[in-house]
Amino acid sequence: MLQLHPWGWVVMTGRGKQIEVSNLSGRIWREGHELDLQIYRLTGRDSGWVLEVKADGSKPVIWDHAFASEGAAISEFNRAMKEEGLSAFMV
Repeated sequence: MLQLHPWGWVVMTGRGKQIEVSNLSGRIWREGHELDLQIYRLTGRDSGWVLEVKADGSKPVIWDHAFASEGAAISEFNRAMKEEGLSAFMV
């Protein structure tokens, strides 16, 4: 199971909106590659959590739908790693 350091924080965007970054976000290693796992949402809205994964040397992979919870987002990441492997993030 994925375990990350607690990094939760809030970031201001250029339009005065705040982005809340989940404490499940962080850098992890899989099969010798570093992955930057980010789970975030706009604060003050119930718009869901965005899942973004960037493997070293690759473009970010961003899911096209939001997740109801941080846990649902991390579960989807774990599912993708199990079923599709690291190659799903090497784009």
